[in-house]
Amino acid sequence: MSKLLSRAAGSLLGGANGLRQLGYRSGWLRKVRLKAKVVSIGNLTVGGTGKTPVVMATARECLRLGKSVAIVSRNYKAQVSSKAEVDLTRANAAAYYGDEPVLLARSLPGVRVFVGPRKSETAAWAERDFGPFDVVIVDDGFQHWALERDLDVVLIDAGDEKTFELLPLGRGREDRSALARADVILLTKVNWAEPDLVRRTREHLPAGVPVQEVPFVTRWPEVEAVPLGVFSGLGRSAVFAEQARKKYFAQVQKVWSFADHQVYGAREVAEFKRFLSQDPRALLVTTEKDAVKIQDDELIPRLRTAGVEAQIAPGEVFFEKLRSLVR
Repeated sequence: MSKLLSRAAGSLLGGANGLRQLGYRSGWLRKVRLKAKVVSIGNLTVGGTGKTPVVMATARECLRLGKSVAIVSRNYKAQVSSKAEVDLTRANAAAYYGDEPVLLARSLPGVRVFVGPRKSETAAWAERDFGPFDVVIVDDGFQHWALERDLDVVLIDAGDEKTFELLPLGRGREDRSALARADVILLTKVNWAEPDLVRRTREHLPAGVPVQEVPFVTRWPEVEAVPLGVFSGLGRSAVFAEQARKKYFAQVQKVWSFADHQVYGAREVAEFKRFLSQDPRALLVTTEKDAVKIQDDELIPRLRTAGVEAQIAPGEVFFEKLRSLVR
């Protein structure tokens, strides 16, 4: 019975999304159009596809082309409730603005990052008060129909078997038929997935939408043969933990897999310290996204960070479309 109810809930979610989309497409609801070119990097699912590394790669390519770039993100699980530009000099910036916006601002010198409760309003405000910009990148914009886009990019995790089943049974926000409105699909983390699963995932993708496979590479920190505790708060934290075990083998003595955008409060910090207290040589390994949220002066010296890079081939369809759009 619970499975039937879950499927019914998924159908209701899909129906609500469809009605909203119809409202914007028919003109009943008003869309915002920017002067800048708008590139959306989005998901079909609730996360875990590698959106942040792709946003970084997209912004860097635009910078390389000599374009001014802004990124618009939602202030998800952040203290700030209104529109704001990320200020890295602010104390505990990750808690105030959100982990991903702060990571983007730190990683992309020359790119301005803005957050707010509604991406369309934040984007219009950023362009009016801080622009002009050549390109505005919308982080997680596939379901945000209130903002007109010039390039709609959708990421599908090649190793996620729950992509095409709607919430709450699966991880899908929309039915796979929604992929037909994408301009390009990036099949991410193909090098981390079983070839048969990559093949089956591709069979679900719509004909007529270009697909580009994107390998991901983790830049693991080099550490001595010491005990390691590994933690992350990602859309798919189990994947990070599995890769850490493959990298460091028996050195990994403790793993914490938290929910996406985990807040590291007193309880979590105490757990980390308890692990470190067992061996003066022990270290913690986490992601860049999680590291920006660690403020404890005792933990920081014993924290090592792993970064993830999306290897987007410059001559393939996504960057070719991007160059044609912004040049």
